[in-house]
Amino acid sequence: MRKGRATPARSKLPLAVRGLQIGHGKRTLVQSGTASEEEAAALDTLAAAYAECARFEDAVATARRALALARNSQADGIKQRIQLYERRIPFHRKPAHAP
Repeated sequence: MRKGRATPARSKLPLAVRGLQIGHGKRTLVQSGTASEEEAAALDTLAAAYAECARFEDAVATARRALALARNSQADGIKQRIQLYERRIPFHRKPAHAP
């Protein structure tokens, strides 16, 4: 076995890849038929991770599933992100300290 080329630690994985890993885990809950605000948020996060990885078709489809589960308070933001993904633009949150 070769030394020196270890797999990167979980915390060092790119954020988008970690988002995909987390989102895929949460998707199992949605597929089991227990829909809630939390599952809509998880799918929304997964859609953002897909877009960050340039998987825009997956991002749109996943965001539309999130929208179907979303409460009214979540729907507007998800709709805006779908529009970004359809234009092949990933979603980036503004930092909390940004004007």
